[in-house]
Amino acid sequence: MFFGDRPSVRISEAHAVKYLARAIPYLILRRRKGVSHTLRALSEAISIYADFIPHADKIKVEPLDEFYTYETAVSLIDPEFLEYLMVKAPGNRISWQTISAWLVLLSGRAVLFRVFEQCLSKFDVSEINEEAIELILDEGRGRTIEANGDAYEHLDAVREAMAKLALVTTERKVVRPTSREGKKIVKAFKKDYPVFKSLYQEKGAAAASGWARTRSWYWYYTASDDLTYWTNAQAKSVDESEPDWA
Repeated sequence: MFFGDRPSVRISEAHAVKYLARAIPYLILRRRKGVSHTLRALSEAISIYADFIPHADKIKVEPLDEFYTYETAVSLIDPEFLEYLMVKAPGNRISWQTISAWLVLLSGRAVLFRVFEQCLSKFDVSEINEEAIELILDEGRGRTIEANGDAYEHLDAVREAMAKLALVTTERKVVRPTSREGKKIVKAFKKDYPVFKSLYQEKGAAAASGWARTRSWYWYYTASDDLTYWTNAQAKSVDESEPDWA
């Protein structure tokens, strides 16, 4: 969801993957009727607190926390990133396909529906939540299954509310390592990495992290807001190899 001249923020692919893995309750969504139950809960919360949504840039209400999270997650998805999640993302393939199905359904974007169906053809989908897949495929056919009526009513309410929320939230762009910008960032990091490594070994994590903050690639490689994870997990090696995520 991208509208006009909204403020924007770039997010690395690795960080987007970690965010989705934490944010989306895929075990709940995989349950029988897990999708329709979640849609109903979201729709009911939205109906009560709808007046707060246009003002989410200034005030947020706790009962809509899940809704805010899903809007953020949906905004990260584009065709290329969706294909990556379904085919190549690290971790449990079924979980990522469940997450993908949920976000595609919420998005309502025809281009994502097409990519999702193309990716599905490559896998045995028997273990993915059948409800989510049925809703996606049925929507592509014009919502022909009457039994899905309640789910679509709730889904439409959620999509409408997400469109309103997107007007007052920050635009997010996932930067993939294979993109032109991603390749440029990775190249700059590899060039700087020996300096970072030397600083870490000779002066410690604080000095190395402080220097890293001045570099153009810093935002792309940091794994948390305070950088503790990145500094501790990735810089402690004293051998000559580069990190496996570089």
